[in-house]
Amino acid sequence: MTFACKLAERPTRLKHRFVRLSLAVPPVRSGLAYVWCMTLLVLMGFVACEHSVGPPISLPVGAVAVSPASATVLAGQTVQLMATLSDASGGPLSQRVVMWASSNTAVAKANASGLVTSVSAGSATITATSEGKSGTASLIVIDRVTSGDQSILPPGPPPSLPQAGASAVDPIFGHRLIRLTDATLCPGGATHAYSYWAALNVDDTRLLADCDGVPTIFQVDLASGTVVSLGPAFQATPLWWEGTIWSRSSRTIAYGVYASTGNARLLAYDFGNQTYTILKDLHTDTRFTNVFGSSSYLWQLSADTAQKRFAATVKATSSGNELGAVVWDRTTDQIWTYALPSGQALDEVQVDHTGRYLVMKLDGRQWQVWRLTDPSPGPVMADGPGHSDNGDAVLFQGHGNGLTVRTLDPPGGAVQIFAAARVDGKTNPYADAHASVLAADGWVYFSTYTDASSGGPYAPWSLYSGAIYKLDYNQELLLRPQKRLPEVVRMGRTLLTRVSQIPTAPGQWYLDATNQLYVWNPNQADPRTSSMVVFDWRPIHEEIVRVSTDGSRLERLAHHYSHIGNEVTDYGTIPFGSVSYDGRYVVFNSNWGGGGRVDVYAVQVQP
Repeated sequence: MTFACKLAERPTRLKHRFVRLSLAVPPVRSGLAYVWCMTLLVLMGFVACEHSVGPPISLPVGAVAVSPASATVLAGQTVQLMATLSDASGGPLSQRVVMWASSNTAVAKANASGLVTSVSAGSATITATSEGKSGTASLIVIDRVTSGDQSILPPGPPPSLPQAGASAVDPIFGHRLIRLTDATLCPGGATHAYSYWAALNVDDTRLLADCDGVPTIFQVDLASGTVVSLGPAFQATPLWWEGTIWSRSSRTIAYGVYASTGNARLLAYDFGNQTYTILKDLHTDTRFTNVFGSSSYLWQLSADTAQKRFAATVKATSSGNELGAVVWDRTTDQIWTYALPSGQALDEVQVDHTGRYLVMKLDGRQWQVWRLTDPSPGPVMADGPGHSDNGDAVLFQGHGNGLTVRTLDPPGGAVQIFAAARVDGKTNPYADAHASVLAADGWVYFSTYTDASSGGPYAPWSLYSGAIYKLDYNQELLLRPQKRLPEVVRMGRTLLTRVSQIPTAPGQWYLDATNQLYVWNPNQADPRTSSMVVFDWRPIHEEIVRVSTDGSRLERLAHHYSHIGNEVTDYGTIPFGSVSYDGRYVVFNSNWGGGGRVDVYAVQVQP
């Protein structure tokens, strides 16, 4: 007699294959033969039955989490959401069907894979559902401030950027903000140098910043949000950090002056292999030493766009006082020198983009322009520019009131080509600004800010009670007619809280119905002797903006979120917005809402 037994292979991917095995046994004692057959099959590792192996037990979905949990995007942009499934014990699950839905399809729509497309300004909740369990993400969609819009737009709380490389969309203007340094990279804080020195190299892959007092090079990938410290910048020989100029043709080369009060060398420094080349040692050239001697050094380098001509301030080795200015042409080896008359002091010098003009800013708000085809500079002029940057035979200066331009040939007075909107017929009396024209892309970039010098009250404070001080703001408005009633009060970097009654705790301020301002400083300091900042909001105020060089277009890029108390003692908190050579990013400093720490950030400029 023959029995047929179905033998099941071990399951693979939940599929079952069966083979047939025939065994011959004696025709008698058939029951024992059947037992013998089954025992043999078990010992061989097979399960001999039709329902031999089924799929593993399927655990139900216990929870759904959506990431990111919240996002802010511009209308028309997309954001990819991800759903993470887990069982009741928190164990991960996969290969389950997830359904996506939007609570407001007029604002945002979600497809089957969780890709959300924003449609128009508003808010929506995106829900991911699997086996009856759901998770959500909140989405805010904003419209970018239209070109030329001069609405009053206070910043609100700064977006969360917890570490270097983190990015977020500016909640008001819609441009991407990127944090470039943090406490891990620079425990004591970091700053970039100034608005007319590029912080990023020619292809935006290297950042030069002061990190804990040490000039440092960082490798950056601004698209992916990766920032890595490459260590101290000047390992082969020291250079003055202020005035180091990235090459416009090589990603690792920068130009600078030797950081010593005993020589006058101009160098090309290669950060790639930490080597340097001496381009010019002015102490070996009598055309220089006959004017300034050998007890001199160079300070704060500038260059034309071709990086053919370099200019610097010349200082005395012993005193550090300014002796004059020098320009050197690396192609022809031509030198221009100018010795300051006795009793005159020099703030800074800068060549224009063409290399044909040298702007000399003197102390006392005076200035001179040297057309380098002439034997000497032009006459000293009053009403000199400040915090400006040069273009092609022109000079631009930004302010809270707008943008002005001066011609360099012939030198002219400031002409306003873009005017910030007036509020109640009043111009902005507060904001100072720093201009940056490094990109040469038809735009002037500038960052506006308010400190105690421009936002400090003119009217006297009086002690009201205890640690509370009082100021009659009616008198303040008489002394400074362009002001309006206050909306913001800061003590140094600290933003004070507005309350509806006379302050009852430190850090509060109150304006009553008769315009009496009461302030209780957080450290109980007398506001008469502290960096008290009081202002009202205006268009392009405490922002990073760009204006076309003909003044016809305005684009507001971001709030910089830096609170400045005193621009001397809080110098590092000033944004100094510096545009990259390609015009894609503006790098700036910020204490990000008034904290004690300062870091370097960037805003990505939309094409």
